[in-house]
Amino acid sequence: MSIVTMNPAKVTIQLLDNQGLTQEQIFKLAHHIDAYEIEKQLQESLVIDIQKITRSGMIELIITPKSGLTYDELSKYLNDAILFALKSVNLEECRWEIIEIAFQTEIPGKPSYVFDDLHEAFKAE
Repeated sequence: MSIVTMNPAKVTIQLLDNQGLTQEQIFKLAHHIDAYEIEKQLQESLVIDIQKITRSGMIELIITPKSGLTYDELSKYLNDAILFALKSVNLEECRWEIIEIAFQTEIPGKPSYVFDDLHEAFKAE
């Protein structure tokens, strides 16, 4: 069974192994997180907007599915986007963790789309 969501999620991530980000690193991280869906040609699937990066390595972003994604897909794209951005500042070995995910549900109580097979999801559209 797969659950498909179209709700944006605000995600807070903490880099664990950094000694303080430089201004250059902050702007490179912002650029590569913001450009992720374009670089990976995923504009039809999702949008990632950077909200904040602190010198101490806290990153806040919003990931928005455009065509409906499963939670597993959201997780995969999020991991890939962070690793993609960390590589841009030579921090690919840096450990990081998700501190918080806040789903921005527009209409509380609205049932999720549930499919036994993801192929059904595409037939329903």
